[in-house]
Formats: sequence, structure tokens, C-alpha cells
Amino acid sequence: MRRALNLGFFVILAALVIAVGGHAPPAPPRFAPAEYRIIPHPEAAGGLRRAFLSPPGLTRRVHSGTLVETPDGGLLAAWFGGSREGAADVAIYGARRPAGAAAWSAPFVITDRAASARDLGRHLRKLGNPVLARDRRGRIHLFYVQVSMGGWSTSRLAERLSSDGGRHWGPARGLVTSPFLNISTLVRTRPLALADGGLALPVYHELAGKFGEWLRLDADGRLLAKHRIGWGRRGIQPSLVARGPREVVALLRRVGGAPPRVLRTRSTDGGRTWGPLEATDLPNPDASVAALGLPGGDLLLAYNHAERGRANLSLARSRDGLHWRRIAVLEDGAEPGDEFSYPYLIRDRRGRYQLIYTWRRRRMAWISFDDAWLARVSARATPWAP
Repeated sequence: MRRALNLGFFVILAALVIAVGGHAPPAPPRFAPAEYRIIPHPEAAGGLRRAFLSPPGLTRRVHSGTLVETPDGGLLAAWFGGSREGAADVAIYGARRPAGAAAWSAPFVITDRAASARDLGRHLRKLGNPVLARDRRGRIHLFYVQVSMGGWSTSRLAERLSSDGGRHWGPARGLVTSPFLNISTLVRTRPLALADGGLALPVYHELAGKFGEWLRLDADGRLLAKHRIGWGRRGIQPSLVARGPREVVALLRRVGGAPPRVLRTRSTDGGRTWGPLEATDLPNPDASVAALGLPGGDLLLAYNHAERGRANLSLARSRDGLHWRRIAVLEDGAEPGDEFSYPYLIRDRRGRYQLIYTWRRRRMAWISFDDAWLARVSARATPWAP
């Protein structure tokens, strides 16, 4: 019996070594400073702009959008669409807005279930939740969720890579994120750049508990480490904001327990260890949020301002991530079943904010605004009181 236990221990240890590539422990992580360069922009005087990225009827349902700025200054968006979430016909769609263009391109398929199954060499039941990221070399990474059996809690991650701004994509490859069957790793929120050229990819776990994590990837996309963000069954889909080389704040979707609030935690050692999850003063109806750092040091959050339902999409601003002011209402539905959800927010190098979100599960919507618009709505805002 003892020999069997010892053998089992060494098997687990070997699996752990393989999972992180067999490398020596990496240097402590450091987050790269945000790129804030104000460049002349064709929309500089435009304030807020809105558009739809997907036409009516392209697919019956759409969800979970993501955005990235391409090396030439354009925008690339992605989302999943099909007859329903989790259906076999769901594909990852994309749309492109070249630098200086007045409109988005027609949507196109980036990958679908059959192509991903062929590349990965295994049966796939469904795809979901894409996340786009640009690395230091200008390559675009598409991370997405794929399931072979069971529900979303048994998800694995796949990745495709583009070297030409998202026009062409390499084959899908699987990411090994866990030594135990490599399941229950999902993506949803914006990655951060690391000082060594790698990426900090926020992920979350839903099988044995529900909690946030982040993956440290090197400049070649290899997994160096995985760090837990919170414990238990309360918070998932962490949205990260670096506030310095070592300090990072996470805002999380609340999935259980009371009160129904957006959750916050903080790390001061590069994301290796985190404080306890704290309830902020913003409501959360079990829905994804998108956080971003502003040039002056404040935090900006796109979220559903409700304890139930996803009919109200708002922006809020904070200094510490715990105490917030709601500064703008972007959508406020009045019809039964209205949903404006899963915001994904970036700031491009030209100084504009780009937001994509699910519009009634039927279309993907886009909003763009500038610092002048943000300053105006912030000046008019008052603290929110429950």
C-alpha cells in the first residue's frame, strides 16, 4: 500500500512538472506599463459613437464579445454565435475595423467546431467565450473555450495565432493548464501585458468550486505558472487592472452568497498571492464585468447595475476599486427579457475607449468614446447609494 501511495505521489509530481513545461521557477512577474499615447484620430472630436457589429439574423444567438487593437491601429472583434449557446453549430465569428475606416467589416468565421476538432485531434461538443490579445511581437492570440464532454465546467482552452492582424489564423492548439485531466479552465476577460513580453491571461474554474485564476504565459505562449484569485464558490471571471509593476486589482463576477455585489481583491506581489474577496458598493446580478485603468490612476468599470437581471449596462469610476460612482447609463432596457451584458473594454493607443457587449443576445454592439466624453459624464455624476 505504501509503495502504491509513493508511486501515485510521483505520478502527480511528474504531471505537475509536465504541466508547467519542466522549466525552473520563473522570475517574479512584473506587469508592463499601459501604453497611453495620444495620436491624432479621425474620431477625436466625436465623443461617443455606437454601431452594431453583426447584422440581424446572422445567427439566432450571439454572446461573449472581445476586442483587440491590431498592430496597424485598427480593431478586431470576436464573439460566438449559433442557434443557441452550447449548440453544435456555434462558431467563433470576427469583424474588422481598419484604421481610419468609418465602418466595421461584414462578420466572418474565425473557427468552428469541426475545424477545431480536426486541429486538436479529438471530438468537440461545443465552443464558447473567445478572448483576443496582442503580444509584444504584434501577433494576435485567440483563446477560446472548447468542451469534449459534459458542460462548461469541463472546459479546456484552445488557442489560434495570427501574424497578420487577424486576416489568417494558424491551427488550433490546446493549452495544458491542469495536470488532472486538463479540464475546467475557462476564459472571458482581457489579458494584461507582462514586462518580459508574456501575457497574464485571466481564467476561472467551475468544477471543484468556483474561483478566479490567471495564467502566466511567456513570450512564446508557454505556461510558466498559474495563480489562484480567491477561493471557494463566490467569484469568477476576474477582470484585472495593473496599477504598477507589482500591484494588480481584480474585479470579479459574484456567483453565490450575499450580498449581490461586484467583488474586489488585490495583489501587491505581481499577482502571486491575493487578499480576501471584498464586496464593493456596486450591485452584480451574477454577470461579467470589465475593468480598465485610466491614465490618471482611477478605475473604470462596465457592468450591469442591478441585483437581478442584465437589462441595465452602466459605467462606474473608482479610485480604490471598492467605492464607486456610477457615471453613465449605456443601456436601460424596458422590455421583458432585455439583456445588455458581458462588456469587454479596452483603451487603444490613440486614446479612445472601445467597448463591445451582447445586445439582447441577438446582436453584438459596439460603443466608442474619448477622454473628453468621459470627463463630462464623470463631472456630472454623484455617488451611488443603494
